[in-house]
Order: sequence, then C-alpha cells, then structure tokens
Amino acid sequence: MISTTNPGNVRYYSGFSGLVSEQSGFAIFKNEGYGYKAIYSIISTYLNRYKLNTISKIGARYAPTNENNTSNWVNVVSQVAGIPANQIVSNADLYKIISGIVRIENGIRISPIEIEKKIDSADLFNFLPFLILGAIFGTFYFVGNGKT
Repeated sequence: MISTTNPGNVRYYSGFSGLVSEQSGFAIFKNEGYGYKAIYSIISTYLNRYKLNTISKIGARYAPTNENNTSNWVNVVSQVAGIPANQIVSNADLYKIISGIVRIENGIRISPIEIEKKIDSADLFNFLPFLILGAIFGTFYFVGNGKT
C-alpha cells in the first residue's frame, strides 16, 4: 500500500525526517513534503556516495528486479525525466528524476518545480504556528510602540 504522504513508495528507515510510522515496510510521513524529501535524500545518496550516476544504475538499486520490473521502471523514469537511461546525471537532474520516480511508483504527474516547492514546504507546517504567533505579537509590538 502506498501512503499519500509517500509518493515514491519509499521503504521505512528510522533516519528519515518527518517520519510518523510504517505500514507493511513502507514509510508514512507527516506530510507529502517529507515524502519527496526522502526520495531526494535517497537519490542524492545513490548519486554522490555510491556513484550510481545513471537512471539505469539508480533503478537497479531503487527498484530491484526481485520486487519490480526494473527495465520498465528505468524506461518510465527516463522518459518522464527526459534523460536517456544510460546518460550520466548530476545533482542538477535530481528533481527531474524524482518526477519520473513518482510517476512510476504512484502515478502522480508532478513537475520538478512542484517537487522542489513540496520539499521546501515539508518543515513549514512545523513552523507555521510560530509564524502566526510571531505575526500577531509582532503587530502588537508595533502597535504598542506607535510604529504601525
């Protein structure tokens, strides 16, 4: 089962930020922003630490053949990302690759720009109450000091 907060069908790992629980071995996050953040973290690690620098190499690890049709996974991610499966990728390609991963894993059509916004918003919900309180008390401060 794919959680609505886990668009990449990411396996549970206790080190993910925004993790709430797991179900059948898959992560459930506080919000989908954290789900996208987890995918970014995984793919970034594959690329930078393990030197899995093509969609084919990433697919072999992210969607292994014992659980997936890896060649289909690679073809869909490659097509959506607009990057040939065996072309060397860089950090600049991560959002495009994530867009492809989310399409094959969850059927969601999302642009790289939207993914970046969702990742950036992951922690926003934690700070929203403080922002609201800050705005209220900041207004009171300025009103009280005649600076409105």
